[in-house]
This record gives sequence, structure tokens and C-alpha cells, in this order.
Amino acid sequence: MSDIKEIELTKVTELLATDYIRGIRVSDGESIDILRSDFRLTQAQIIDLLTALAGKQDIATVLSSIAFSKHDGVVNGSGFGLGTLASKVEMDAVFNGIYTVETPFQVPPMGNVLGVIALSNDEIGETPTSTTPKTARRVIFTDLGMFYQTYSATTWYNPLFLGGSTENISDTRANLIALAGDSYLTPGALYKITDHGNDEGIIIQAVTSSNFSTDGLRLGLVPRHYIAGDYTFGEYTSHWIGVWRASIGDAGVSIGDRAVFMGRVWYNETGNIGTIEGDWSLDSTNWTLLPVELSEHYDRMTFGCTYDITNDYISKQWDSFGNELGEYLDAGDWFLVEYNDWNIGEGNPYSLYGCKLRRCYDNIVGIYNSIANASGLGKIYHNDFSGGVQGGIGEIEIHEDSAIYNCSTNNATISGILKSTLSGLSFTSNYIVRDDVTPFKTTTGETLRLDVPVYDDVNFALAGAKLPPSNTPTWRTDFDTHLGAYTFAVNDYADMGTIEIPHTYKEGTDLLLHIHLASRVANDATARKVKYTAWYSYGIPDSGSNQFITEQSLTAELSIAALAPNKTAYFLTLGTIPGANLKIGTQVKLRLYRVAGTGTEPANDPYVGQVGIHFQVDTLGSRQISAK
Repeated sequence: MSDIKEIELTKVTELLATDYIRGIRVSDGESIDILRSDFRLTQAQIIDLLTALAGKQDIATVLSSIAFSKHDGVVNGSGFGLGTLASKVEMDAVFNGIYTVETPFQVPPMGNVLGVIALSNDEIGETPTSTTPKTARRVIFTDLGMFYQTYSATTWYNPLFLGGSTENISDTRANLIALAGDSYLTPGALYKITDHGNDEGIIIQAVTSSNFSTDGLRLGLVPRHYIAGDYTFGEYTSHWIGVWRASIGDAGVSIGDRAVFMGRVWYNETGNIGTIEGDWSLDSTNWTLLPVELSEHYDRMTFGCTYDITNDYISKQWDSFGNELGEYLDAGDWFLVEYNDWNIGEGNPYSLYGCKLRRCYDNIVGIYNSIANASGLGKIYHNDFSGGVQGGIGEIEIHEDSAIYNCSTNNATISGILKSTLSGLSFTSNYIVRDDVTPFKTTTGETLRLDVPVYDDVNFALAGAKLPPSNTPTWRTDFDTHLGAYTFAVNDYADMGTIEIPHTYKEGTDLLLHIHLASRVANDATARKVKYTAWYSYGIPDSGSNQFITEQSLTAELSIAALAPNKTAYFLTLGTIPGANLKIGTQVKLRLYRVAGTGTEPANDPYVGQVGIHFQVDTLGSRQISAK
């Protein structure tokens, strides 16, 4: 090994007259070139800096100095600190220097601080610990990466994330909203919301300095078990009764049992099955909600989600099994997505697989507007409380369900329905299977009822109408070779046979009176008018007063277009018969008149085919002969 020798420095360093030395101008901090003739650096001058810099900075605090003197003997210098920091207070008090941290301290949202580089924008002579710098900048190194901060007057502003770590920037929702409001987000960086509840955080990405992406990841916590049985986790063994159902009864539960309800785990205190309290909880007398945290009760499960950070709700969530819930939820219903039984998928007999749902409460309270992908079979179990399945499309298996509405299902198997309400079902390629021979069973005094009524038609028999001795309609045999129809001249009339409002009628709704007719012989180049009046009366049997009402009339006029072909079909609504007091079995009498129109009458009287009433339908019929 070679000996290390000490080399003595020369007393004076001489430069060529044409050499330049790079320096910094004190007045404005600009970098300049200084001719050798204007600049001279000697060891003696450096040694004398203690005196030369007196008044410019506190030399006792300077750990490193860089200085030069101009030819006029004025010495210029810069204070630059080197040292360690122990707290945020100390970190905020340094403005020039490089500092390390022996024991990392936490500064939210940056994480644990490991080191700092601070630079003041003021004069070169600024001290490392000045308390009144004009402006400054610093780079902070933490366990989450690098952050950049600016200082003005008396305040260090919100940090900007520069990168340098695979960790997320974790903070509360309120703090992240504040960062976005101040435009201090780092585009592309990932931020973790730590206080959402019922999970370990929601991760969203900043797309600009002031906006987050609406789609992110939810680090969910879900019940570990949905199937009844004994389970051991570490040194703990517990009994689970599966998804809570009232039908389990007191005999099926013991003190200490666990049950799943609304995607959460509950502990039984009494040995009684209890009830549902409100809409989303089990009653507090019999059940205690166990803390939602990683434990023997909850497991981690990562979901994709659409998250509204302003209102703190998840409007949509999806899992790795192809289930997607929450599309178009109202803000007040955000919790419905989170309270679904999510830890159910392929391989679990209580499974939702490949389902797209608007709402899925707990497989108990109800599932609404479900759509099952053609690639998977959606199985829905134990909806036996008060909810149901609504608007299902695709392949769905439904077990122990309570209410099914407006479903259009290609392949559906429904079994074990308890106290069920079924309406508006359409099964296009399969059938309903039950354990008994009755495909639809309803309670006494009620029938299947449509939530949204449909229309039907009841008609008066015009061909067999009672004709008067004068002003008699003409029976025409020229409608076609083998077909005939009545025509009405002005003032002709006919009495129709009395009709009865059908038992499918939705009581209390209006009746729409109308005529079906057709032009006779092709019209010429002049538009024509034809007008009709209907006189009617009705009586309601078994309704207190059985008297027919005083006759009323409805009138309407039809326009026949110029050059309309022969036998052009027309539909003319005469008006509305108010239905506020109407019931099934109502008897309606009617006389039809042709009256003078407001324009040119047709050269040939139109054919009148029939007179009818459109009415709303809400049931298949009535439970009783004279009452719904």
C-alpha cells in the first residue's frame, strides 16, 4: 500500500490574466464570469472571513461557507447549513442547507421524513435558519417518496408529490379535498382516502392538480363466511349461522353465534334470532355489530369502484367475478352498494356471478333491476324478508325470494317462494318451477296485480244496434264483395247494446270513448269534415245508489284529407268518461249520432265500423263477482 503524503498548499494561487472565474453577483444572484484581473482568491482572505463577514451572518451557526472577494476587497459569502432535524418544527425553521433525520418523524400527508434540501430565494448572505426569508423552496424525502414545497412570507404551502415511491399518499378525505382546492395534487399520483369507513381505504388517481378520477380501487373488508358452520381462525373458533333470516328461528341460533347481514358480521347476545331494526341493522337487543376490521370475521377484497369524493359515496362497485352493482344510484343510496354480500362468487353456493345490478341490499332486503350476463348464471338466495328482485334480464336462479317485479328472463328457475308478490313476469324460453302444482299462489282476497296498468278495449255491437223509425243509418253492402257496414247521414242515429265494464278494469280510472270508421269512395281534392256525438249513461250495481246517471254527451270531428283513398281507416276519440266513481260491473248505455260538421261534408257518408271504450287493466280479474 502506498503511503499517503501531505501536500502543502501554495500561499497564493495565480491565474492567467485571460482566465475567467464563475461567480454570483450579490445584488441579484445572477451567475457571472469574472476576469482574473478583477478577481483574486487567497488563503489569507479565506482565513479572515470571520472578520470580513461580520454583520452579514451569524458565523456560529454556519457549518459551511463559500465565499470570494472582488479586487476592491469586498467579501461576498453564502450561509449553507449541514445538519440533522428532529421534528417538523425544526424542519420548518431551516431555509438553506442539507439536513438528514436520525429518527424519522411523520408529517401528513407526506409520511415519515428522512431528509430535506432547503434553498432560500433571498440574498446569498441569508442565514440557514433565518426566520424572515422572503421566499424559499425545499425538497423533502420521505418513506412515500419526494415532495416539493414553497414558502412565502410566513407559510410553507401544501406539498406537491414528485414521485419516487410505489406507496400511495394517504390522508383523510377532507385533507385531500383541501389539496385539490389549492391545486396541489400531483397529476398521475395515487392518493388513498383513509377515513371512508367499512374498508381499509379508497385509492383514486389525480388527473390534474385539482381533480381526481372518479374511478378507483376500494380495499374492502368482507365477511369471511356465508355458509353455516364452525370456523377456526388462529386460536379462535366460532359458529356462523350464515346469512341472517327470520325463518332460522330461535332454535337455530345460540349466544355467541355469528350472522351475516348487510355485508357485515353480527354477534348474538341472547340466543334469540331477533328482528331487523330499521332497514340496515339487526336489533340491538339480540345482536352486536362486530368491528369492521381485518380479523377472524373480515377478509380483504379489492374492488373497482366509481367514487364521489365530494359527497363520500360509492355509486358503482365491481368485483373479479363480473358482478357490477350500483349503476345510476341516487346519492342518498350510496350505502346500498357497500352493504351487499360481496364475498360470494365462483365456488360459493350462495353466489352472485356475472351479475350487473342497480341495487343488491343483502340478499335479504332485496335486489333491484338485476341483469345477469349471458356468460354466467346469477344465483340469488334468501331474499325472504321484505325486498325482492326487479327488472331481471338474463339467466337467474332465485331461491326463497319475497318479491319479484317486472322480470324478463330467458332462463329462470324460481323455487321456495315465501309470501311472494309476482307481477309483470315474462319468461321467454323456460317456465316457473315450484315444489307444488300451483305456479302462482296468492293470499285470500287478493289477485295478481300490475304495478303499471295496461289498456284493453270493450266494444258496442253496432251491427246489431236498435234502429229508429226515421233518421236511420243505411246498411251498405258495398264495403267489399262479401262485407257490409252502416253509414250515417247527418242526424242519423242508432242505439247500441248495453255493455259491462270488465272485471280486469282498474277501478277509478277514466274510460276513453272512440269510433272506428272508414271513408267511402275516394275523396276529391277538397278536405272534408264529419262529426259525431255519443250520448251515454251508466249505472253501478251494488254501490249504494244504483240509479243510472243523467245522460251525458261527447262530440268530436274527423278531418278526411283531400284525395284520401276509398276505405281509408280512421280512429276518432270522442272524449273521456270520468272514472272517479266507476267500478267493475258498471253498466254503460250509448246512442251514436252523426251531426253537422264545421266544414264541407263528405260527398259519400263514411262507413262506421264500431264504437268502443278503452280502459285500464291492473289485474287478471276480480276475487269476487261484484268486487275486486
